[in-house]
Amino acid sequence: MKIRNGITAFGLGLSLIACNQPVKDDVSQEEHLKETVKEITEAEQLIAAAIKAHGGSKYNQAQYSFDFRKKHYSFKNEGASYTYEMQEFNDEGKKLNHTLKDGNYELTIDGKKAEITEKEWNNYKNALNSVIYFVQIPHKLNDLAVNADYKGQSIINDTAYQLVVITFDEENGGKDYQDEYLYWINENTHEIDYLAYSFIENDGGTRFRKAINKRKIDGILFQDYINYKGEKGMDLYLFAEEYEKGELEELSRIEIENIMSIKK
Repeated sequence: MKIRNGITAFGLGLSLIACNQPVKDDVSQEEHLKETVKEITEAEQLIAAAIKAHGGSKYNQAQYSFDFRKKHYSFKNEGASYTYEMQEFNDEGKKLNHTLKDGNYELTIDGKKAEITEKEWNNYKNALNSVIYFVQIPHKLNDLAVNADYKGQSIINDTAYQLVVITFDEENGGKDYQDEYLYWINENTHEIDYLAYSFIENDGGTRFRKAINKRKIDGILFQDYINYKGEKGMDLYLFAEEYEKGELEELSRIEIENIMSIKK
């Protein structure tokens, strides 16, 4: 399901799904179409509710800075435009400033533009984008390259969740467009309390994250995560069961510090 604005895009997505999915013999085409519309609507509504719970329209003009693993980050959203930055110091004490503006990446060292290889350019760009992306979850889940499907209900520690799986188109889906995400959206708060994802980079793998230390700053919800390791190729839906059994191995903590609004 495409999360897009506009009747044309919605209608096209609906037609493609209706044509590609098999119809059971005992279900009429009309009934099947109604079921399809319901699934699409539920996924769209769940993501919209999650975005609203985490900050909603405030993301559109958000400007924040924070520290993560001894590096200083900031992001500035201006509608569809954005600027992400990260500052760090190398072993020689030189200041590196990484800037990603509307997809264009630049590195300066002590204020001078650095000449780097294409591989370095891509690695730095993707690393910066990844950090800011996770900090702003679920703000980007309505991008054009996003495909979302409703996957029913799940219970974790007696709390009910609605499941939405996210995949990406190759076009505009970024370097890691083949990654897949599964979000547990709290039925009461509409916040994302858990997420799991599979990735193919570095020989691939899976991860499960539990949100902790939730705090709202100027209307936007920020949260840290306990990061658990999963087996390569593991079905993302099994993570909830493994988590409740206490069988997941904690890999790391994703903790962002000194978050502040820098909006003028």
